[in-house]
Amino acid sequence: MWNKIFFQNIKKAKRAKHTKFVMTALFLTLVGTLSAEKPTSEASQALQAMNYAIAQLQRSGNLDVAFRFESHFFGKSILGHGIYKEEKSQYPDCSMRCEMTLQTPGGETHSFRFVLDHANHAFWSNVHPLTMDFYAAGGDSTIYHLNLDRIRRSPELRTQKGAPFRPPWYGQKSLENILLAIRNNFQFPEVWETSLPPIQSGQTEKIPVYYLRGEWKPEILEKILAGRKPYDGERRFVSPSGRWMPEEIPSEVRLFFDKKTMFPIQIEYFRQTDDGTRENMLTVTFYEVHYNVRFKQHQFGFVPPDFSSVKDITEDFLTPLSKP
Repeated sequence: MWNKIFFQNIKKAKRAKHTKFVMTALFLTLVGTLSAEKPTSEASQALQAMNYAIAQLQRSGNLDVAFRFESHFFGKSILGHGIYKEEKSQYPDCSMRCEMTLQTPGGETHSFRFVLDHANHAFWSNVHPLTMDFYAAGGDSTIYHLNLDRIRRSPELRTQKGAPFRPPWYGQKSLENILLAIRNNFQFPEVWETSLPPIQSGQTEKIPVYYLRGEWKPEILEKILAGRKPYDGERRFVSPSGRWMPEEIPSEVRLFFDKKTMFPIQIEYFRQTDDGTRENMLTVTFYEVHYNVRFKQHQFGFVPPDFSSVKDITEDFLTPLSKP
């Protein structure tokens, strides 16, 4: 589900003078905070395709991917690009490095970094990983650190079944999580075959893809809208069934899987106005996909710059979760 972290950042964006961090908030919320429960319906052709794509990611070995994105929120567009590296030698745990740069409508650029170093039991970021306050982020003046070994050994952080607690943004594979979350929160009627134009330099031919278009499952949509008041503005956004929707929540997701590899090369989110018009909210395109990459450990290490202020927030993480 879209949880309070997402809504808090969107509300801040609506109040802020600029929406320079909205896309990043959306993208990272998709990566780390949607639900990942088991599907309840029988496996349709679309669900089979999704399950196969997830299985392919699970078997893909080390992964090195470039991505670009374009978002449209509150009348402003934000462009960006980044790289994602995933090392799986300690599966199901993995090391991860994600770096992204975005450009605001005013021409400003902002860079963000997330490093998950399982070999040294550390998570580093220049964005606070608990509050995800992107308005206080940017640059390396403040670096946030989590001691994963301390978290893993904490007796307070155990599920009811006694398994070690594992925060959604570490210890799991992010691209895999995107598909798991989409699969379990959206319903897809069928699969189509189509093609996309070339997505990277050197490509000249169209890319054959499987195309899935989905909308929220009714029970998930009920949770999203629970307690939320309709926005009384000039524009009204609705779900495909005609229900009122907040402006910042998509009504539709579109997935494009490479027919050869079943890799999700493009993910799109749309919202729908009450006159039936569909507007693109976010497009993320993955390209230069490399499997079974032989990484060196230093690629997942991180040494804070001398000018940085390092804040260890491990206890901040443990304290609220250890309360009864």
